[in-house]
Amino acid sequence: MSSLIIQNLHPVIHAFFVTPFTWFLTALGASVVFLKKDPSQKTFDIMLGFAAGVMIAASFWSLLAPSIEMSEKMGLPSWFPAAVGFIAGGLFLRLIAGIFILLSLGLAELHSKYWLFFTAFVGLNLLQSGVTNWCPMISILKACGVKEGSAPAKPTNSK
Repeated sequence: MSSLIIQNLHPVIHAFFVTPFTWFLTALGASVVFLKKDPSQKTFDIMLGFAAGVMIAASFWSLLAPSIEMSEKMGLPSWFPAAVGFIAGGLFLRLIAGIFILLSLGLAELHSKYWLFFTAFVGLNLLQSGVTNWCPMISILKACGVKEGSAPAKPTNSK
């Protein structure tokens, strides 16, 4: 009977009940840092490995598995959604960088030469992300709610 009541609730009400629960579990997991004054590198490696495993599993089960199933139903190869997503995400990030550079050049021409600092900033970010495999724009897009499959990111190196 109670499961029937839960199923009939509006999705916003579901989110109202589930969000505090997931927040509590996240806070509980994060509170581990308070248990040890100076965690070892091994502890950090274990925590990072666990978090990476959770994110990979979530990405697969919520994005890749459904897209593979849908592509097979449409008669497309199973690798097609992952390949298209990876290529489109890379093009999207380069598109954003190109737009920012052209915008800053236009603003430098129209308003002030100091806008060229923004051009240099974007160029330095491109160089930095090529060396470190961490892209600030990917972090910003994730913070804005863009899903991982929309703009895939390379994992950062832990060493």
